[in-house]
Order: sequence, then structure tokens, then C-alpha cells
Amino acid sequence: MPLCALLGFFERLTHPLIRPQTRIAVSSPPQSILVIKFFGLGSILLQADLVRNIRTRYPGARLIFLTFRENTKLLELLSHVDVIRAVDTRNPWRLIGSIFSNLFYFSFHRPDVAIDLEFFSKFSTLMTYLSGARWRVGFFMPQVWRIPLINVPVYFNYARHILEIYAQCGKAIGVDIRPALPQPMTVRQEARQAVQEFWRTHQISEKNVVLGVNVNASDLALCRRWPLSKFAGVVNALLDNYQDMKVLLTGTKKEKSYVAQIWPLIEENRRERVVDASGAFSLEQFIAALDKMNVFLSNDSGPFQLAQVQRVPLVSIWGAGDPALYGPYGQGQGRQRVIYRSWPCSPCLYIYRTDAGYFCNGSTQCLENIHQEEVVRAVEELANMRESDTKDFP
Repeated sequence: MPLCALLGFFERLTHPLIRPQTRIAVSSPPQSILVIKFFGLGSILLQADLVRNIRTRYPGARLIFLTFRENTKLLELLSHVDVIRAVDTRNPWRLIGSIFSNLFYFSFHRPDVAIDLEFFSKFSTLMTYLSGARWRVGFFMPQVWRIPLINVPVYFNYARHILEIYAQCGKAIGVDIRPALPQPMTVRQEARQAVQEFWRTHQISEKNVVLGVNVNASDLALCRRWPLSKFAGVVNALLDNYQDMKVLLTGTKKEKSYVAQIWPLIEENRRERVVDASGAFSLEQFIAALDKMNVFLSNDSGPFQLAQVQRVPLVSIWGAGDPALYGPYGQGQGRQRVIYRSWPCSPCLYIYRTDAGYFCNGSTQCLENIHQEEVVRAVEELANMRESDTKDFP
């Protein structure tokens, strides 16, 4: 914050007559546009529609994306920008080195416009300003450390879906957007073959009803996780009701130990139809696996957004987050079921200056009060639909 405030003082001192503009009229098309988003796999995925529209409006502009190193694989799959720049957070030395490497890059490839899609992050504010961009788009906050550094402020309307909020960032630079989900991602044949081999190894056939289950949420807000005991109850009930069902427990390598905790809660005579796939797939392979699932059950998390973009029939469970902001969007909502208890303090995840779970001391009654029978019914509704009713998303 002191560094932001110091740079803000410097900005006002050196440009005393420049005032913020909510919408700029560029005299000539920008030659280079920088988009910054560090946190949230789902957020990074959903910005693809914004960048696609920027590309259409300014076809000659070079599009640069700055993010954390772990997000670069997703951006490569999206294939919608020209240059991907990464900040490496694996240790302090890599972090410092990658920051200065990027600042050195921007000193030679200065963008005309920088769009900060983070929600009031001081780090992204600094990187936006230090990129050297003349026009710096970001969400408005009446704080002394931020106002001078973001000269094209955009209103962050919590009552709108994130796609509509991102659209406002585009409109600020003259890009009129009709918000829409990004198109499904295309994966390479090698990824599909790897998933097909996984299916064969675990004896999953075309006759099976395949249910993917994501019990995880990123460490940005672990309180988004519905209790494992309730997930296990849902799995046990569904395996009872569907003799041809196979359940795939998904997750990354880092989440494998947490996923393993559900195993003792699944009844022994049903375990042969449950496959622990956590850590088994790369990101590209996981997307290919989603395309082969009949239904996906997930907490509010990045895998939920991946499944939504891939148009997989989807049941999502919400607590600290708000489905009106990050949930289903567009005509495909008919093939989704949202399970949500609007608790008096809900949502608490996107409130500035508080942490998720702040008002309940992490007890997450909004999740505890979701009954597993309700989730079972939602999964069954989608599983019983004809394939044409569930897969044919607009």
C-alpha cells in the first residue's frame, strides 16, 4: 500500500491535469493491449469472451496476458492472445526475478492500454501502472492508494454476473460486448486418447452413466467446500439408484490427499464403481474427460467453470460465493442445477476488507444446511434427461 500511495503521489505530481475517464475515445486503434488477471482459474477462463471481442474490435492490436505461472496452460488452450507473460510464485527469488523480467519486457513493449481484471489487488494495480500503459482500466475504489493509478475506472457491480462486469471493462475502451460464455475448448487428440485409455483401464464403458464429482475448492477460499460426509452420502445414494453408474472423483495432485478422505465414507460394496482420478489428468486431459461425463457435481470452483464452458450437464453447490455473480449464464442454465442457501450473511466471498467465512467464523452454515437429498434429486434430474437435452448447449 505505501508503494501504491507513493506511485500515486508521483503520478499526480507529473500529470496534474489528467483526470480519470470512464470511457475513452482512442484517436487511433491501440497497437498493444495488456490484460492482467492473476487469481482464479474460473475468472481467467471467463475473460475469454472479453478478449475475443477486443480482438474483433482491434484486429491489429497485439494482445498480451499477464498472469501467474500456474495459469499459463489454460491460456495456451484458450489460444486467444498473442503473448503470455507469467509471474512465477514458486519461491521469493523466482517471484522477484519474474516481476523484474516482466517490467523489463514492458519497457520495450509498452502497451497502449492495460486492463486490470483483479478485484482491487494492490499487486495487479502496481503491475498495471508500471507497465507504462497510457490508459489503465480497472475497478473503481475510492482509496488514496488506487485512484491515481487507475485512470479509467469501471464500476464493479456485485449485482451483475462477472461476464457483464468484464463487458464493462471492454466498453471502457470502445468495445461494445454482448456477454456470452466462451466457446468450448478444443483439446488435442493425444489428450482424448489418454482419457480413453483411462476409461479402458478402469472399465468405464459407453453403457455407464458417468458422474464426475469435484469435492475441492481452491485455497483462495476453502470454506466453499461442501462437507465430505455429505458428498459421500450423495455418492452412496446414487450408486444405489443407478446400477450402471460410475463415479469419478476429480482433483489435482495437490488435492489428492483431501480427495482420499472421502474413500472411507463410501460404503465398501460400492467402492468398485468409484474411481479416484485426482492427480491422474493434466488440465487438457481433464477437459477431455469432462466431455465424456454425463453429469458433473461440483463445489463453486474452477472445475465448475470448466464444466460450464464445455457445456457438461452440471450440478453446483454454493455457499460463500454467489451464483448470481459467478454461476450459470446464458441459455444453458436449463441443463444446470444450482444448490444455494441465501444465508443472512451470504455472499461473503467478494466483499472487500473481509475474508470468506468472516461473519460465521468459518462454520459455513450456508453449506451445512444443504441436504444431500436435494443434491441427489438434482443429479438424477440431469442423469435422466435424454443426451440431446443435456449435451446440446447453445
